[in-house]
Amino acid sequence: MVTIYPPKQRTLSNDKRNPKNPRELMWLDAKTLIVIDTDEVWSINGITTRDRGFKWVTKLEEGKNYAIEKTIDQNGNFVAYYCDICSPIKLFDNDYEYYDWYLDVFKTPSSDLMILDEDEFEEAVKSKLLSVDEIVSAKKALDELKSLIKNNLLDMSNSENI
Repeated sequence: MVTIYPPKQRTLSNDKRNPKNPRELMWLDAKTLIVIDTDEVWSINGITTRDRGFKWVTKLEEGKNYAIEKTIDQNGNFVAYYCDICSPIKLFDNDYEYYDWYLDVFKTPSSDLMILDEDEFEEAVKSKLLSVDEIVSAKKALDELKSLIKNNLLDMSNSENI
């Protein structure tokens, strides 16, 4: 059994500053956050998705039920997409805010699309941490992301020359 907690609130500030604590944040445009360098090393299924010198480009669109992250290695090569299924993204002043609804989508150039944390999602459903509407929205967002990725339609075009 998975220990499950209420959905986590995520807030990303769009105030155009580049704080270095411990990573540099830079906004490419009003919807696209670039995180440059990190001390964190992450691996998913043996694939390093975050490491020193990597860039992660996060695309946020107000009203969408997902946040898209594209990882680029230190040589400029595409590593992976990692997408959070979440509450509708809201913009308050200079901050984007959403709640993580547990499900994640992961895809590398050479792998099949993977759905991550389905056990956490199912446990959250059983524990009534998500409403019926949130469950329906999460499943719709998952289907939409799967289709976008399968058909090469994720809009990350402005991240190609970072």
